[in-house]
Amino acid sequence: MWKRFSQNRKSEMEVELDENGIVIDEADDDEEDLSEMQDSNYEFQASTEHQPTRFEDLIFEDDDREITYGRRIARYLTERGYKWYNPRGANDPDHCGNEHADHHQDETKDGEENDNILTPSARNMLVEKRGPSLDSAWAYFEHIALPRKLCDHAQFGENVNSFKADPGETKLPTELYPYLTTPEGQLGDFGIGIGIYFWSMRRFSCMCFIAGLLYIPLIHYYRSDDYSKGPHPSRDSWVLRGSAICTDTMWVPCPTCVDNEDKFDRNRLAIGILETDGDDDGNEVYFALRNLCSGNNWEQGLNHLGVTFFMFVSIFVLSWLLSKGELKFDEDNLTASDYSIRVTDPPEDATDPDEWEQYFSENFGARVVYCTIAMNNEKLIDALAKRRTIAQAITHILPPDLKGEKNAILDDDEELETVAASLVAESPPTPLWKKCLQPLGLFQDAVMLKDKFEEINGEIEELLKVNYKATNVFVTFEYENQQRTVLSSLSVGKIWSFFNVAEKCDFPFRGEHVLHAEEAAEPEAVRWIYGLDSTVTRRVLQFLVTIIPLMGLLFLCGYIVSEVRNQSVFWSGMMISIFNSIIPIAVRAINGLEIHDNEGYAQASLYFKITIFRWANTAVLTTYLAEFTDTVSDEALINSLLAVFIAEIFTSPLIQLLDPVNHLKRHLLAPRAMNQIAMNNRFTGTFYNIAERYTNMTKIIFLCGWYGVIFPAGYFFGALALLVQYYADKYCLLRTWHNQPRIGNEISVIGRLYFFPVVLVVMSVVGSYYWAGFPFDNLCSDNEESTTAVGTYTLQFRNETSSAFTWMSPDEGNEAFYDFNYCNQNFLGAFPATGTGDERASADNGWMSDDQYTMVRDVLRHMLHFSFAFIA
Repeated sequence: MWKRFSQNRKSEMEVELDENGIVIDEADDDEEDLSEMQDSNYEFQASTEHQPTRFEDLIFEDDDREITYGRRIARYLTERGYKWYNPRGANDPDHCGNEHADHHQDETKDGEENDNILTPSARNMLVEKRGPSLDSAWAYFEHIALPRKLCDHAQFGENVNSFKADPGETKLPTELYPYLTTPEGQLGDFGIGIGIYFWSMRRFSCMCFIAGLLYIPLIHYYRSDDYSKGPHPSRDSWVLRGSAICTDTMWVPCPTCVDNEDKFDRNRLAIGILETDGDDDGNEVYFALRNLCSGNNWEQGLNHLGVTFFMFVSIFVLSWLLSKGELKFDEDNLTASDYSIRVTDPPEDATDPDEWEQYFSENFGARVVYCTIAMNNEKLIDALAKRRTIAQAITHILPPDLKGEKNAILDDDEELETVAASLVAESPPTPLWKKCLQPLGLFQDAVMLKDKFEEINGEIEELLKVNYKATNVFVTFEYENQQRTVLSSLSVGKIWSFFNVAEKCDFPFRGEHVLHAEEAAEPEAVRWIYGLDSTVTRRVLQFLVTIIPLMGLLFLCGYIVSEVRNQSVFWSGMMISIFNSIIPIAVRAINGLEIHDNEGYAQASLYFKITIFRWANTAVLTTYLAEFTDTVSDEALINSLLAVFIAEIFTSPLIQLLDPVNHLKRHLLAPRAMNQIAMNNRFTGTFYNIAERYTNMTKIIFLCGWYGVIFPAGYFFGALALLVQYYADKYCLLRTWHNQPRIGNEISVIGRLYFFPVVLVVMSVVGSYYWAGFPFDNLCSDNEESTTAVGTYTLQFRNETSSAFTWMSPDEGNEAFYDFNYCNQNFLGAFPATGTGDERASADNGWMSDDQYTMVRDVLRHMLHFSFAFIA
């Protein structure tokens, strides 16, 4: 139930539901109401006068300079008469830009002046007679699907900073947002969540770039011969310069490595067969590939610590600025949420809006403007929406002489039933093969639609007999300070309201009910159907249940990536990026099983799931699938990481900008649509989830922090990826994405309170593992001179390939004159990665230098403690 109160609290407005179960305001605001609202500092939208409820009743005369390039192309091809593009171009009622004089001339009487202007009704008659208009569909795309802003600051009220126009605005001049010059402040018009997203992404891009600059000493060290001697194609490639790829290697005898074959990559452990004069003498020795690179110096460790400290400070400052930015966006954009409250526990029989208006006016002196009482009538609303859909389907099959009257028929229930009966009487028998396909929604004829219409009417009649109960009450006040006063006065704590302890409340409803009130979400963000009954306990249980299929998807992707990795490391990285793009579709379907009371909570839940998946799929899975001894090997882990960055910088944004699916709909399918509604449906814009866009940003930051030690140059790639994503998303928001409900700061709060601190822990924890693991070969010297015979050995690998190798004696200059043993350098199975002291190279079976041990044992351990203290 819904009611609007005027300032004298006497006028009442009637309402109806559209096909989506949303209230439609059918009452017109007169000049007196408009004047009163302006004097009372109401929150205004772009248009305060009544807008036509149907797009067919709107006529837009858009200049070629003010339209999208796609519409310009469509006009050009249609005007040239290219039937391969627009088969109905010659009959287009709008004739590309309202050049319809010839079409309209037939409808005018002799001697009557023809001013080349079509009225909505005359234009609709032409549409029914000559077919749908492609230019009108493009106008629908630009005026309904895409966001527009008011021209020349055409807005009401000095306190309204929003420049965003209502969809289909005709009373005031509007224009498309310029995608290059639109400031970030105006992006808050799309909701706090959107504004904060773009604000934070640009600053995180700068943060990653500065972190990359601070990593220059480590990048320079990795490029120098002090780290890896000798040229190599991978290290000489500019994209891999500054990575920890080690090409300075040599084969060393490892007699005991045979017992730990599974700890080495198949290309790093082989059986050496000594050859004499070309003959095999039968002497077999195991050889392992040793990395001679030294990445464990004190200076490089301090460089990493400096960057980690910078990231700690930066994320702390940015989190603080984000909270301030959320408040600023909220203050700059006055919306219905700033004037409204939501009562989540009203008495079940409190279904009279006048009673609520009286309660707030008598107890708080607050003037109520709107009162919406949500009841547990979701099934009824759903049935009404289905009835509307069936009614529209009936109007689509009207005979030509009635199509011009379809809007009147659609609004008259009795006329609709009469028309449906006449269509059944006049329709020919339906072939059997079509009847078999009708359950799939195909070939719906008049008989089937009439049966459905009668069935849904019967269902609605039964549902109307049910006595529905109030579940939530939404109240909008005249002034913002009245909302704050009510919220403050009703703030008694959830426990007292849950147990209804009336003594704790100064203003109990009906003298006995303690109300729990909170600030309401934006009206378009409220999930009116099957959402308002959601509770915290229910949301938590739903979340835990939907996590299970998400884990299954992660294991499936891991298996596929591991199989691809066996063939190509680079393409395994590409496969990871592909999964990052397509799996969110499945996650959205899984998230659809949950019930949330507003879009902000739904997006926050989706954000959490997609972030967990992408973090695990991009970083954790890549590390797990890679052999530890391949961490700094050529054509291994770092190459796979590079493929992910390339996909984030080039592949994903390019596909997003090209938008091939929706271009196909607009330029190929739309010109061939059978009616205007079907044509307009091809111009709805690209659906997007702001939660998914947030996960892209956090994924890149997480990736940089995870691999910062072995690929410090990745911060530059991450900064570039965020910058490209910023402009790609901004263009899509203003030119291709469909309008979405305004959401609040729910996603931003989760990010700054949980996910960004996790990035700091990752930098500390994973960084300590990488510093402890150098040189990543699982080999330690036994400090005893090697007894392996010198000579030429044939190395036979586990993949059944072989190569020749010459082992020299110490007096011939070989530095590795000791035998080596297997030692576990991988600390990923232990926490923290600080060791026990036996890992020092001076100890038996050790590999750490003194600098490396000190760095891991002391400094990084304290950094771990600091990170956890920071989180707490």
